[in-house]
Amino acid sequence: YFQTRNWRAISFETTQPDMKPYQKNEFTFGVQKTLGEDFSVGLRFLHNNIVNAIEDVGVLTASGDEEYFIGNPGSDWMQSHFDGGIAAGQMPAGIVASKAVREYTSVTLSLDRKFKNNWLGGLSYTWSRLHGNFAGLASSDEHGRKSPGVERYFDQWFLSYNQYGEEEFGPLMTDRPHQFKAYGAYTFDFGLTFGFNAFAMSGTPTQTEMFVNDLQGFYPEGRGTDGRLPMLWQIDLYAEYNLKLSDKYSLQFNVNVSNLTDNEIAQRRHNRYNDASVTMTDEEIINGFDYKQVIAADGAHLDPRYDMEKNYMDSLSARIGVKFIF
Repeated sequence: YFQTRNWRAISFETTQPDMKPYQKNEFTFGVQKTLGEDFSVGLRFLHNNIVNAIEDVGVLTASGDEEYFIGNPGSDWMQSHFDGGIAAGQMPAGIVASKAVREYTSVTLSLDRKFKNNWLGGLSYTWSRLHGNFAGLASSDEHGRKSPGVERYFDQWFLSYNQYGEEEFGPLMTDRPHQFKAYGAYTFDFGLTFGFNAFAMSGTPTQTEMFVNDLQGFYPEGRGTDGRLPMLWQIDLYAEYNLKLSDKYSLQFNVNVSNLTDNEIAQRRHNRYNDASVTMTDEEIINGFDYKQVIAADGAHLDPRYDMEKNYMDSLSARIGVKFIF
């Protein structure tokens, strides 16, 4: 028995007729003050949040089929389809079509020194918070997947919930609360310049993922429950030497060194607990459960990579260049 299915069938009736475009609010405020002739200090506040997103939303319709609707998550139009599924007994009562939430707030303090007496430099510190249930056009939950409008976030109602039957909001996968940056350069009178750029920032949050009903992206205990990855830091160097050939011509030799200390710091962690999917009814999910007990009772194979680090920083590298200037 073979069956073919057209996954690209035109479906105007599943596209929200009054769909609103992507929209976000942003508020920025900053001040800068010079300190003497050479230094300046700055303070910057930034806040932005998504007002409307566009994404595919999975609904169990009256026929019992899983159907996807394109529109604004959390809109009245999406809720009407949820209500239809509830009335038909295909979805649990009281389920709300989740709204896409992404809120970012940051405060940056900086100190800069302009180029004088052969050197310049600067320091900055940023405190930030990235919170919600939706990363945006690229999915950090799916390791940077770039499928705008058709990512995993709302493919089924329970992907926005946790094992306690509650809507889940928390730190998103690129949240780094503390970031430090420094740069500087010095030019010698004989034409040699050395410069550096360095940063250190908090590790990203981690949480346990459960593979349920053949869908990834369900976090039974919530977001950010398993701590953070190690602090990410790196130092890059730059050097150049200008050899003057005449009044009009010179030859420049330069080198860029990335990750000078050859750090091997993980930027992700395998967070999927079970490698084989378990099957649960909507009622079992909404009424609350213990994911470890459910997986154990099902006998599902566990992922041997669970909690192991991966996606390490690029290793030490250097680029050498020669430039003729005229």
